[in-house]
Amino acid sequence: MFSLWKDHLRDHPKNELILKFLSCVGKRALAALFPHKCLVCGRYIRFRPQPATPTVEPLLCHLFCSACLETGVNPIESPLCTQCGKPFASRTGTDHPCADCLHASDPTHDRIGMVRAFGHYDALLKECIHLLKYRKKTSLARPLGRLMFQTFQHHFVTGPLHVIVPVPLHRKRLVHRGFNQAYLLVHEFPRLFKEWAGVAPGWTISNSLLFRSRNTLSQTGFDKARRAENIKGAFRVKHPSKVQGKRLILTDDVYTTGATAREAASTLFKAGALSVDLLVLARA
Repeated sequence: MFSLWKDHLRDHPKNELILKFLSCVGKRALAALFPHKCLVCGRYIRFRPQPATPTVEPLLCHLFCSACLETGVNPIESPLCTQCGKPFASRTGTDHPCADCLHASDPTHDRIGMVRAFGHYDALLKECIHLLKYRKKTSLARPLGRLMFQTFQHHFVTGPLHVIVPVPLHRKRLVHRGFNQAYLLVHEFPRLFKEWAGVAPGWTISNSLLFRSRNTLSQTGFDKARRAENIKGAFRVKHPSKVQGKRLILTDDVYTTGATAREAASTLFKAGALSVDLLVLARA
């Protein structure tokens, strides 16, 4: 009955202010009766109305108290490398290739085309990723996914794309954790795209195209060479015909040395992928 009444109000522009007022009152009442606790420090969170603009703090304010929010999230901004996405120390100038990408022995063959990350792997964003992955706070996946979608909009949405491929976990680790965070972060992308563009996307998300055939050790604590050795040969493509000639985007939560992404991309290229880019939430 209340839904029908809201729809009736919504059909009459003069009643829009009434609907907004009632919505705000309802949210305040719910927050007073059932207050959320901060995921970091455990303090109760005071109600704060969310502005319409989807900046970082409004997306996270119902999960963290003001004090923890003040530790901040640091988005990656220009100038940065046009290929690997690494931000430059100087905050002036335009985007351009970094020295490592310029001096790469073969910059075009079987390499990730473009790497982009929403933010730096530090402060509150690092805490969010740890809470999601290791403490199973899956309520974080939706707001973090929205932040990641902002980066997708800015860098990838106008380019040719066929499939988004979350970097997979091995079956044993998936069973232990209960979810693949690389998939949770992007599973709402089709809906967000349709809300933004007004049409359904021309690409899909595949959670089964690429799989992890070997249960590798955790990469945490390994240096660059050890990470590459640990992950080598860990991926397989189930149906190469679904990869051949396709433009793909790999997605993951964190980019550290890039060993995991490079091995996954190499596997996709061997199966016939035309191009592979990488989108992550944070980079170390």
